[in-house]
Amino acid sequence: MAFLLMHLAPGNPASIIAGPEATADDVRTVEQQLGLDRPLPIQLVQWYGRLLRGDLGSSIFLRKPVTEAILDRVNLVGDVLRDRLDPQIRSLQTDRQRAG
Repeated sequence: MAFLLMHLAPGNPASIIAGPEATADDVRTVEQQLGLDRPLPIQLVQWYGRLLRGDLGSSIFLRKPVTEAILDRVNLVGDVLRDRLDPQIRSLQTDRQRAG
């Protein structure tokens, strides 16, 4: 899905990554680095290969690996859940000790 969205979105992903001040040579360099200069079927096979190895690529916006960005969010959600549930769990433990 992400692969298709990247290729269906308007504009050239390499020019977006290279930035507004990039020259045509800069854009070609980014295309080569990312493999965007290869035929689409080859890009898809390589993308699936990286996906199977757990390599989700790098976020253009966050400037870090996507896996790291996801883990940051998962950790944040875990912290919020722990903070919300901890008082309730302690209350249940106290109630059980009193009833016990």
